[in-house]
Amino acid sequence: MSNNNFNRISQIKKMKDMVTTPFTLHQMHQVLRMASHELLTPVSALKGITYLMKNELTPELSADKEYLNMLEQAAERLHRLVNRVLLFESIDANITVKRTDEYTPINVLLKQLIQKHSSMQDRESDTTYFTPVNDEVTVAVPKEHLLVIIEELVTNVYSFSRKGSTVFFSLFLNKTKSEVVLTFEDSGIGMTNEEIQQIEAYTQFNRIKYEQQGVGLGLFLVKYLVNMYDGTTHIASSPGKGTTVYITLPVKY
Repeated sequence: MSNNNFNRISQIKKMKDMVTTPFTLHQMHQVLRMASHELLTPVSALKGITYLMKNELTPELSADKEYLNMLEQAAERLHRLVNRVLLFESIDANITVKRTDEYTPINVLLKQLIQKHSSMQDRESDTTYFTPVNDEVTVAVPKEHLLVIIEELVTNVYSFSRKGSTVFFSLFLNKTKSEVVLTFEDSGIGMTNEEIQQIEAYTQFNRIKYEQQGVGLGLFLVKYLVNMYDGTTHIASSPGKGTTVYITLPVKY
């Protein structure tokens, strides 16, 4: 047998072993992390190209704006999902979650995200946002993780309630406790007490009722990150009556 044929047979055998040998849990996590990292580049490119096309529309393409909006929403959702999976994998593999030194006012970020997602979902008229806080307030959570917390809760409010139903957001500053108190409220499908107690990664309750987007990482990541920065999370909900999520985060001085 020639060396070339021997090498080819060896390679085929290795490939067969890879296919037939069960993955260990550690290997599965590695594959998922690698795949997620590989997805980030093309998804980021898709987001950028869609943004440019939307903002440089010619009269000939103006009729396609609706399709570009749909494409932008899909790219945004996929980009957010990949980043959340990477964050979850770091947590699940006991890898220290990186903390950056960049901070941003929480009331400014909350308002921006409410405007962004209410517009994307065409639900500006459903949305109420109340805060007596006029000055910028910064919490002791880096911008990268604060974005995850706030965006997951804002998107949940819209995802779990129907267009035309009321959604409510609020932000208060508790100066006595040096903390910010946020409320995210919808009048959607709600959850049972048992479901609230069982919230964990990759769980979506009653998915068949609504067309939920995502894989159920949201509340798990929110609770994990809020706890990591010495905040609190409380969920109040009743089936058919909606859900309200309250979180507190310490003020940064």
